[in-house]
Amino acid sequence: MKKAVVLALAVIMVLGVAGAAFAGSRTINGVSDGGTPPRWTASGTVDVTAKVNPKLTLTIGTDDGAGTALLLAWDVTPGTLPVAKDVDLTVSSNKDYDISRAYTAGSLAGAGIDVTATTLPATGTKGANKAHTDSVNLTAADWWLVEPGDYAGSLTYTVTQQ
Repeated sequence: MKKAVVLALAVIMVLGVAGAAFAGSRTINGVSDGGTPPRWTASGTVDVTAKVNPKLTLTIGTDDGAGTALLLAWDVTPGTLPVAKDVDLTVSSNKDYDISRAYTAGSLAGAGIDVTATTLPATGTKGANKAHTDSVNLTAADWWLVEPGDYAGSLTYTVTQQ
């Protein structure tokens, strides 16, 4: 009987070792890896940065010219009041901005420029294609008193990021 018990224990041990080998499980330093081969990993970190630069554009369009030939032109006949013309401004800015207009009389002696209506704000908010319009007209106390000839003045628009 002793032989049968010893033999049975030996068979159980052999089958147990064989079963563990077929299951793919290993025990290393008393810890089973569950049958999964060891995996090595490595990792690294990439820092991502961005610098957004300031950008500001001003596009001006007029009824009588475009691009580099911006112009407001009138043929004035005494007794007939000139009709206002528009200056269209488009501002794109990634910061809030200040916008201003300056008038230079030039040779417009006895006459002037009047902005009769405007959507031009003192300050604008950032964004693309913000539209503003000045309605500009020529003025004179009496066009009959203005000498015939060619006269010139200018409007200068300035946009500055805050």
